[in-house]
Amino acid sequence: MQVIKKFLQSKDIDKGYRRIRRASLSGIVTLVNRFVTMGSGLISIPLTAHYLGTERFGIWLTLSTFLAWVTVADLGLANSLTNALASADGKEDQKQAKEMVSSAFFMLVSLIFVVAILLLVVYQLTSWTQVFNLKSPEARSQINLAVLVSILIFVLRLPLSIPMRVYEAYQEGYLYQLWSICGNILAFTGLLFAIHLHANLPLLLGVFFGVAILGDVFAGLYMFGWRRQWLTPSLRDFRRLQAQWLLRTGSQLWLAQISAIVMFQTDLIIVAQLFGASEVASYGVILKLFSTIGTISMAFLSPLWPAYSEALARNDIPWIVKTFKKSVIISIFWSLSTGILLSLFCTDIIRAWVGQDAIPSLGLIIAMFCTSVITTIAHSVGVLVGGLCEFKIAAQVGIIQGVVNLLASVVFGHLIGVSGVAWATGICLLIFSIGIMGTKTVGKLNFMHKEYKASHV
Repeated sequence: MQVIKKFLQSKDIDKGYRRIRRASLSGIVTLVNRFVTMGSGLISIPLTAHYLGTERFGIWLTLSTFLAWVTVADLGLANSLTNALASADGKEDQKQAKEMVSSAFFMLVSLIFVVAILLLVVYQLTSWTQVFNLKSPEARSQINLAVLVSILIFVLRLPLSIPMRVYEAYQEGYLYQLWSICGNILAFTGLLFAIHLHANLPLLLGVFFGVAILGDVFAGLYMFGWRRQWLTPSLRDFRRLQAQWLLRTGSQLWLAQISAIVMFQTDLIIVAQLFGASEVASYGVILKLFSTIGTISMAFLSPLWPAYSEALARNDIPWIVKTFKKSVIISIFWSLSTGILLSLFCTDIIRAWVGQDAIPSLGLIIAMFCTSVITTIAHSVGVLVGGLCEFKIAAQVGIIQGVVNLLASVVFGHLIGVSGVAWATGICLLIFSIGIMGTKTVGKLNFMHKEYKASHV
């Protein structure tokens, strides 16, 4: 850890170069964490499927999806905190940083009570055996407690998003990812131990997802108890105006986030409705295969978000311009080269991975390749939009884009078949994310760059 710290804080490198080094290191460690997560998932899925049986495994998958939605339950407060802290870091304003962390934390604590009450009301009013259409006595006896455990974990994870955002804002995402890796390894070990002890479904959920929280807990203890004690949330540092700013900007980003989820998570539903369940398998498999292009690129692009915000606060506009151009060029090269390789070998990969029945048509392969390239470029633009805090345009364009994408997916699907659903996503990203949102944000950046040049003549 000390070696990494000295490497990153070396005085013989300028701030711009240090930002790139931190982003690169965060990207590498993030990839390691995702490989650990993917590896544990590849092992845990068949293990839990065999151990739990069909009905209880279905509950496991459904509740796992529910827990993943915690990232959009905070109304964007954690995301807006990233920008606020990065900006405060650029201005070297510790007072503002303390107020932002405390305001975000206590806003989230208040939100916990609202979310908890709503979820408990839904829990009490819902017949979960009917929701999951359960038949076996074992599943019926465990479902209520399993849902209750999931609600508890969901609520606990809300304030634990704060440490991650603090690490990211100070461009130390690699440290958070190290803690996350520890949590994921502990969770997987706990799952194996729980299965060995023949634990029931609620206990299995509590062990696997509950232990994973320890990574965030340890990350928070290290950040607020050791690394930056002065940032520890305190009620006396809570500021109503800061909280209002976080909520206002966060809600704009939240709308954009919801729109993105609608855009990227509805394809399988549309395919099922238009073409039947038989087409879902091939579409879902190739979607998952090509999504690895964006997953890997985002591991390196995401750390640029707070770097842009910090550079903006320091008025280091030339670095933002230079880095954004490089990110776009690298994204194009990465997505094209990787996409071509996947397109050439995806049939063999899918045949060996899933089976002959899931092999997609050539038209769908081409559509998914083009869409993955556009998506990766759109990610570069999206990170710039976030770093410059252009959340208003992101929310406005995002909502329109989500609605248009749904309509276009249905229309294109009827006109050209299942590949039309993929084409609709790519075309909407090209028009809205890159065309409209990208043009406006890059235009603003170019204007700031001209002003910077004029002031430094």
